[in-house]
Amino acid sequence: MLPAPADLQTEVSIVTKRVSELASNLQLRAQLPNEEAIAKVVTIFRELRAGQTLDGKNKIKSPSSVLSTAEAISLLANSMALAGNFGDGTVADQDLASGLQGAVIKDDEKDIIAWKDYLSNVMKKRGASWRGLYSACQEQVGEKDA
Repeated sequence: MLPAPADLQTEVSIVTKRVSELASNLQLRAQLPNEEAIAKVVTIFRELRAGQTLDGKNKIKSPSSVLSTAEAISLLANSMALAGNFGDGTVADQDLASGLQGAVIKDDEKDIIAWKDYLSNVMKKRGASWRGLYSACQEQVGEKDA
């Protein structure tokens, strides 16, 4: 496995380019997710891989899953497929949340604990721009938005 790119922006650029290429090759019928949505997915993956928030201020539990750059690309392409075939062609927070839960939670009970911990201790505190994704993720794990 290749190491993750050194910084967030480089990883976002790689993911954006590869998702765009995949969408074209697979003739996906959805719009490419906006840069903010891609940056959120990449941020979540980077933080969970590292076991801390990007600013280094908060330690977090890491799941057993790899959460590689390639997996972020796959998650976003799958979200586009869902949006194109079952939605209005725009990747919604619900599409991302479904993919995130599948990527983060594998078979391990500790993965569920790590994901719920991340949602309540990191994502929930990120403010209005993260609220939709947070709520969609909470729905996926079967918890009401608090």
